[in-house]
Amino acid sequence: MKIDAVVFDLDGTLADTLPLTIYALKEAAYELSGILYSDEELIKEFGPTDTEIIKKLVNFKFNDTASDIYVKHFETNFAAYIKPIEGIDKLLGFIKNKGIKLGLFTGRSRRVTEIILQKLGFSDLFDVLITGDE
Repeated sequence: MKIDAVVFDLDGTLADTLPLTIYALKEAAYELSGILYSDEELIKEFGPTDTEIIKKLVNFKFNDTASDIYVKHFETNFAAYIKPIEGIDKLLGFIKNKGIKLGLFTGRSRRVTEIILQKLGFSDLFDVLITGDE
């Protein structure tokens, strides 16, 4: 059997991004609305993309600004929170070196997905990227 492609998820597969997502949502929501959400309250909102969650948390009052502020907190604090899952870089490199196409499917927004891939050094590895806002 010939394998033509392998599709990966992002969160919990390439890196554990949950702690940073919660932190960035908390900070952005507090900055925009003065409300400090608990981790549990934020986790209950998961389903839509991260940039849609922050808009909902601030009642869509700030739309693009809310997304920008969330992304700012996410990107600024990336190094303190996110490391790749151990060995994933070797696995991705191995698959890519075999000439197998790599895909990434995630419920995250494209904007944050691209930040994660760039900061992990994985941007050039994936042939296809499908995100939650597509």
